[in-house]
Amino acid sequence: MSHKAICLRCTGDIAEFEVDVNKLESKLSTKKIPRNVKRTMGKGYLSLRHNYDIHEKMIALYAWDEGEAGDENKHELPTPLDNILYFGNVYLIGHVNNKQVSITKEDYENMKEKHFDGFDDVGSEDSWSTDESVDSDDSIHDFIVPG
Repeated sequence: MSHKAICLRCTGDIAEFEVDVNKLESKLSTKKIPRNVKRTMGKGYLSLRHNYDIHEKMIALYAWDEGEAGDENKHELPTPLDNILYFGNVYLIGHVNNKQVSITKEDYENMKEKHFDGFDDVGSEDSWSTDESVDSDDSIHDFIVPG
């Protein structure tokens, strides 16, 4: 029986796809991945890198450590994978007690929200306070050269 899984494309896009994984192991065969979500692959084995917990489910993240220049995956991943460079598409497979269950883009967003907790979105609350505004007679204008 197939279940929904997530593909984090190296381009930065996210796609849902159907896959059937009987038992989650340390390596994932690319033969199980549908052709439409495995166009960009790394080198070597597609290996389990981490399990993230979300509510009652776990999300297993599979990725390649090696690949061609230009095929680096653009997605930012939560800790402990936040400083690791992966190649090709990254795959997320949901499971409960090592049995595959479906996950959706919403589950992925919940995972990011939970595991990126404590990090602010850059620019999400940026604004000038009245203390930071520049008066017309401020000395900063002496440094600005009209174009």
